[in-house]
Amino acid sequence: MPTPTAAPERIAHGGNGNGFTLPTYRDPGEPPPWLSDENEDLSSPWPIAPQPVKRAQPMPPASQPAKRPTPPPAPDLSTQIDDALRAASRDLAAKVAPDAAIARLHERLAQIRAGRPTTRSRLALHGAIEAWETLPPREWVIEGLIGAGDVVLFFGDAGLGKTYVLTDAAICVATGEPWLGRATSGAPVLIIDEESGHRRLTDRLSRTMRGHGIAPGTPVAVSYACMIGVNFLADPTWYDELTATICDTGARLVIVDALADIALGGDENSVRDMQPILHGLRTVAEQTGAAIVVIHHANRSGTGYRGSSAINGAVDLALQVSRGDAAGTLKIESVKARDIEPVTFACRPTWDAITETFCLAAVEARPAGQMFGKGEKYILRYLWEHPNGAGKREIENHADVCSAGTARNSLYALVSKGFAKRTDEGGSGDAATFALTATGKSAARDLA
Repeated sequence: MPTPTAAPERIAHGGNGNGFTLPTYRDPGEPPPWLSDENEDLSSPWPIAPQPVKRAQPMPPASQPAKRPTPPPAPDLSTQIDDALRAASRDLAAKVAPDAAIARLHERLAQIRAGRPTTRSRLALHGAIEAWETLPPREWVIEGLIGAGDVVLFFGDAGLGKTYVLTDAAICVATGEPWLGRATSGAPVLIIDEESGHRRLTDRLSRTMRGHGIAPGTPVAVSYACMIGVNFLADPTWYDELTATICDTGARLVIVDALADIALGGDENSVRDMQPILHGLRTVAEQTGAAIVVIHHANRSGTGYRGSSAINGAVDLALQVSRGDAAGTLKIESVKARDIEPVTFACRPTWDAITETFCLAAVEARPAGQMFGKGEKYILRYLWEHPNGAGKREIENHADVCSAGTARNSLYALVSKGFAKRTDEGGSGDAATFALTATGKSAARDLA
């Protein structure tokens, strides 16, 4: 390129759209530098549009192995001792043998005394070799239903009596009495109430204890805190408070009422709001070995719970309570069961205003969709009115809502389903006598 004259022309050379310019210089009589030798045309007054300049991409830096992060500074002596004592409390709450818990505490204190605070990774690693070890039997809080360390969702429509049902479960667990036919652990219970209030919950506990025949003044290992502003979403330090309280009380069952109240200001439909809360409760359950049951509400249609799908994904067991097939009964059904077989059972709550008692009794849960025909209903009612049994001919002759043939076929159908049975010694024909089974009596009582 010739040497620039005294008044060179500056050419703004467009780049790749990043706003930079490359100045070049030429004599006014020279052709533009972007013209090639093959298509040079100096007669045209319009220059050929410049092509974008491609910047050379820098070479990627050579890959280097990740550097181990600098461990945080060791906590002061007081904090280390407090941590060791908390760890010992968690061991005892998790049912670690006392000798083993004491040995672990001595080991931690020896490390502190030797000036060797742990600086290892916070990832507590296990080896596959542990999978060959025989696991201890699972600890049940309510046998076959709720295990130690489980996180459970218990939901249903408002006004069904969800809190009463779980209050009854709390009294049974605390006293070791079976709950709806299932054995319980006989361990302390903790209730965190952010919905009912002290007066209402105290009244419910009083009625339930009287319903179980517990004499006034008898100590029962149920502790409860009401309307103290527990909000895990706004203040995560409540997880530490809950852990400490579980360790202090030795609770193996914790009932939280209700999910919406411990997440005030949050959005039930938001994964971002719901998942941290349930993950925090999962951590507490894992550290303490306590089962945590969270009460929640059903959605508007009553077909499921209210809120994000993350709620269902974060729990071990989800139980839905709804109105039962028979009047005055409740049906409890698992809609998620991670560690047990799906279950469906029913109960009958009874409030007595005169004696101020609440009772919850198990009833036979009929399979979903179980319906009785006109003839079957007649047989159930007739045999209910004749508890000592009735002959086949008698049953046929008294059929008033169906034909004798329909009554006979309905009787045989109920026998095959287990609702009725033959009670005479033998023989065939008209001499046969039939009566209701326990399942049949329950079904007949529901029809009454």
